[in-house]
Amino acid sequence: MRAEAILICIALLHKAASVCIGSCRNTSEIRIGALIPSYRSVLIASAQVAVQEINENPAILNGHKLVLEMKDNAAFGDIRYLTRYTISKMTEFLTDPRKPPIVMMLGPTISDIKIATAHVSTSWDLVQVNPSFAPVALLDKVQHPYFINTGEHFVAIYNEITLEMLHHYGWKKIGVAWDDFAIFSDSTQALLYSLGKDNVTTVSAVIRDGSDAAKFLDRLEEEDVRIVFLAVSNLQRVVCQAHSRKRYGAKYVWIIQDATLAAISVEASKASSSTNCTYSDLLDFMESSIGYYPYRKVNGKNSWMTVGGKMNTDVKKTIAHELNRTNINIVSATTYDAVWAMALALNASLPKLPRPIDSFDFFKNDMSEVIVNEFRKVRFTGILGKMVIDENGNSVRPASIQVFRRYGSENYSYEDIALYSIEKNLTWIQSPKEVWSQKGGKVPRDRPLLMEELRTVSSGLFTAYCIVAAVCVIFSTAFCVFVCIHREKSVVKYSWPVTNCIIAMGTSVMSIAAILLGIDTNLVPRHVILTTCTASTWLLVWGFTLSYGAVMAKCVGICIFFMRKTIGGKDVRPREVNLLIFVGILLMVDTGMLVGWQISETQDVQRVLAETVINKEEDTIYKYFVYRCASKNATFWLVGFLGIKGVLLLIGTILTWPTCAISHQRGIADSNYIGMSICLATVSSVVGLTLTLVFSDEPQTAYGAAGGCLLIWCLVTVSVIFFPKVITLCHGDDDLTAAVMSPVGSMMGMLHTLGDMGALPGTKIKRQMESQETTVTEET
Repeated sequence: MRAEAILICIALLHKAASVCIGSCRNTSEIRIGALIPSYRSVLIASAQVAVQEINENPAILNGHKLVLEMKDNAAFGDIRYLTRYTISKMTEFLTDPRKPPIVMMLGPTISDIKIATAHVSTSWDLVQVNPSFAPVALLDKVQHPYFINTGEHFVAIYNEITLEMLHHYGWKKIGVAWDDFAIFSDSTQALLYSLGKDNVTTVSAVIRDGSDAAKFLDRLEEEDVRIVFLAVSNLQRVVCQAHSRKRYGAKYVWIIQDATLAAISVEASKASSSTNCTYSDLLDFMESSIGYYPYRKVNGKNSWMTVGGKMNTDVKKTIAHELNRTNINIVSATTYDAVWAMALALNASLPKLPRPIDSFDFFKNDMSEVIVNEFRKVRFTGILGKMVIDENGNSVRPASIQVFRRYGSENYSYEDIALYSIEKNLTWIQSPKEVWSQKGGKVPRDRPLLMEELRTVSSGLFTAYCIVAAVCVIFSTAFCVFVCIHREKSVVKYSWPVTNCIIAMGTSVMSIAAILLGIDTNLVPRHVILTTCTASTWLLVWGFTLSYGAVMAKCVGICIFFMRKTIGGKDVRPREVNLLIFVGILLMVDTGMLVGWQISETQDVQRVLAETVINKEEDTIYKYFVYRCASKNATFWLVGFLGIKGVLLLIGTILTWPTCAISHQRGIADSNYIGMSICLATVSSVVGLTLTLVFSDEPQTAYGAAGGCLLIWCLVTVSVIFFPKVITLCHGDDDLTAAVMSPVGSMMGMLHTLGDMGALPGTKIKRQMESQETTVTEET
């Protein structure tokens, strides 16, 4: 870097000295310099042929003669020496007093030297034209505003094609590997930068040897990368290992930056047995590949008229004749197009220059600014086909995307599937089904197909539970009306009617809660779910307290009524108001906890991943989500509610047996049904809660279990309390009918009850009957 800085300073001194040189200027000439090593004979001959054509055309340069001043920068040594030598040759353009100054410079050809000369040319306000590959560092137009790239800048074009193809197929994950050479390293670094801006996930690596290739393939397997971009000269280093690992076929796409290299590798394997994979192996692998290739056609034809008025084939022959050859590689003739681009830019600049071209001044950039602006408008057809210079001073040429086609066991070809035009448009000439015909006509995916599904309650189940809940509410309402109408009947009057109505109300509330539990995004928008969550929680807690609390209160009242000692020779029957106070206390505790929960924290509806299922055969990942109502301390509050309800269920279950035993001894039917209701509540709560927790990730099953248990208990409870009283009234409101309606009595002691009442003549069972008034008084 120090040597380069010294040379730049020397060049600046030469620049200042060049201002004094003017007496020998020839105003009829426009001189352009060229730094091309003598061993690059095709480049030299191509530039000279272009100059000859330009000078033969009177319409170009307004009568000025274009002079190409060649400097041979061929030398032997390391890159530092070559750089110093090239800059010293570059300064010779300014120190020759016998010639007019150069207005532009062509070359050099080595990437690292290009960067050094670009710094110098920028300080000289001199336009530098590059006829070959340009390093990425020179694409920065802020630091190098006068650097023009007319070469086949296909690595940059291929990057743009890669980005377009990723967008076209929706690929967002790709592996990138490259050789540690400037041409590949610079281009892939630019590609990685662009991929990062597009939020494409990349797995990248430099491939220097076989071990690097193995590590890269390991990473591809670990991260399941199926789309891979290769910018390497030794394809077999990667391909053979990828083939052995089965990283090819319908699931994989290998993008070869240069299709020519792929063809060379395939042919090399055919002629050599030293590789790690056979010719047939390479053909198997290449069926998973696509490649990029310069589109060497104009209007679909292989021959065309060039800007110089000659056919491209004739120009090629002329260059070969200058070199005493029969043929040349057309790719090496890039200086032909470069010189013509320089001439066209100069021709358009001459009328716009602030002063005559012969007064070009290296201390002023006004002329170079005009020339650069005109370069950006250059568009012509050269020896390599159509070319346009874009707004960044880079050449844009047509390119094609090609897919590898295998025919039979040993034959193959590349077919164009898309064309990239000089307007930077990518046109697909084959449909996806045609492009991927060897992969079943389906576009390969960059990752397994992700299917997301929201689990909800089915409409059928929800409708069925709504019907059952509606029946339960109707029965509960009918029971309350029945109690109001027949409140003076003994079977109603002495069975704590208000408590029975509270039980019916509680079952109605729980039935409504069961409906709300089944409402999800399948029925209403997400923001409504939060309201239904809150409402269902409140209604479920209140409904349980009203229904089960009242049932338990009756159970406790019956036990107290029949088990306490008589006072004054008579049993003391608990007052119903005491039962209502008990239920009220439970309701107040629940309400206090609900209000505290509601005030202390905010509930939210969260979309939670319930389950992930990977189907390798379908190459699909299924993700199932559920909506849940949640809050920060929801577990704490739920444990509190469940603890209180659990204690009540335990106490009620303990009291069930003495209640049933007493009712059997006394022939009280209503008490048997209360015991049945408590047992069913305990079983339903345990079963429903367990299934809900186990199947929390499956709303259909969880709702089926929770809603079913709720509705069964509500419906059974209302039925066993409501229907026996209706039947009893229909048969005259007598004790015999009340006893008959006792399932426990019929199973455990109905004959005693019926025999003592004289309903079965001949029965020898004797039992002291209590008076009718006492019996009615004990009825619950």
